Amino acid sequence: MTIILISHQMYDVFSVADRIIVMRRGVKVGERLVSATSSEEIVSLIVGAETVDRKQAMRIFSRTFYSFLGAIVLHALLVILLVSGSIKKSQEQDVRDELKAEALNVYDNFNSWKRVLWGTIVDLSRSEELKQILESQN
Repeated sequence: MTIILISHQMYDVFSVADRIIVMRRGVKVGERLVSATSSEEIVSLIVGAETVDRKQAMRIFSRTFYSFLGAIVLHALLVILLVSGSIKKSQEQDVRDELKAEALNVYDNFNSWKRVLWGTIVDLSRSEELKQILESQN
């Protein structure tokens, strides 16, 4: 008898399956017998890469975070420089209003990005699967 179980919950899969087939984007990327594999190997097949340790993940996250932060600050400075370079004395108030509006726009974009990032971090911190992966690596 054959039953097809589609799940990313390793506990469920390992408790009922004899054989695991991993597909990604409609293509079979691996097939393993449950008795001859581990959840780490299956997770690696699912994500398409070796799982990384916590320190490496934090280094990648830090680099990404600071790169985005630098890009946002650079964007704000370039906008200020470009707009302020075209200021004429008669248009000073209009330019100030435009700078203020652009600064608010940059600030809103940064806060929007920050909310998404922190939401993702919170989701990751609540992920039981990630906790199991990290615990299995310790």
